[in-house]
Amino acid sequence: MSAKASGQKSHTNKEIFAIGLMLLYCFFVGYTAVSIFRWVEVRRLTHPTYPDFSEFGVATLLGFPLMFVQRMSQRLMLPVARMVIVKKDKWSNNVYESKLTRFGSAVFKIIFFTSFSTYAYMYTLAEANWMPRELFGTGSTSNCWGVGNAGDTQEPIGIATKRFYQVALAYHMSELAFQVVYERSKPDFVEMFTHHVTTCFLLFGSFFGNFVRIGALVLFVHYVSDIPGYGAKMFVDTRCKITTFMFLLGILASWGYLRLYVFPVIIIRSVVEESVLERATMGDLAYYTFCSALSCLVCLHIYWYFLLLRMGYGYIFTGETKDMQANLSSLDVRNAPKPQKDE
Repeated sequence: MSAKASGQKSHTNKEIFAIGLMLLYCFFVGYTAVSIFRWVEVRRLTHPTYPDFSEFGVATLLGFPLMFVQRMSQRLMLPVARMVIVKKDKWSNNVYESKLTRFGSAVFKIIFFTSFSTYAYMYTLAEANWMPRELFGTGSTSNCWGVGNAGDTQEPIGIATKRFYQVALAYHMSELAFQVVYERSKPDFVEMFTHHVTTCFLLFGSFFGNFVRIGALVLFVHYVSDIPGYGAKMFVDTRCKITTFMFLLGILASWGYLRLYVFPVIIIRSVVEESVLERATMGDLAYYTFCSALSCLVCLHIYWYFLLLRMGYGYIFTGETKDMQANLSSLDVRNAPKPQKDE
């Protein structure tokens, strides 16, 4: 057997293994989501505070226009992207086109996260008694759980908070669909697919379980830190190296504080320590799946933070900026034929 055939077989086996793990993970979170849905439907008979399924349907419908707007942003921003991103000799047409479309997606996402984070803070979180001081609020995460079991006893959320959650749910469902339809060949497909599936499960489960308050905090932490992230993705392939580096510093600061400190130490701690009655009522399966899904996000954040540090190191010592997380340039490496060599 040639080295080329052996390498291709090894690559195929890794892909099959990764796909198998993804399918197993999807089955597990899907089964848990169905269990939560059934649990809520039974409790709704005596506790009308739980959201209706029709409210989830509104979020599903909103996902289609968001997916369409992102695709249109990619196409409308192509002329601008071609002006600011100069094709390098080492880039194939496939890599270059991927970088151009990423520019359009980054423009859409930085606008979305900036406007949505501002809306969430001004109309939902700033005065909420469950917004902790660590996020510049005046409340405590213990108020996310209400008196007794939050799903049964929590006061109904306001219309602004509900819309915030519905749009967020729509956005992440559109992101999952967008990736499956348009970005299956991207090098970071497995990581991003895991991230999107995990996020959609957490949104679905927390929405139906009436845990919207703690879920809103999780969303806010991620959305604020995504703003400099997509700013960096806009400029990483341009000649604006200093601008890219400034955004990178913004990512390191916001991720370090929000995703690696506030998220695990304040928010996940609240889920583990302050939701005792929720755990007893909902059951261990849903409770531990929630905790595991949140921990999965933390692990992804640590991994991506390491890549961001490598990106900063590369800029300081080489003057080059490169998106280590998406790493679109590796598309050519993955698709390149391996040299023929008989064993």
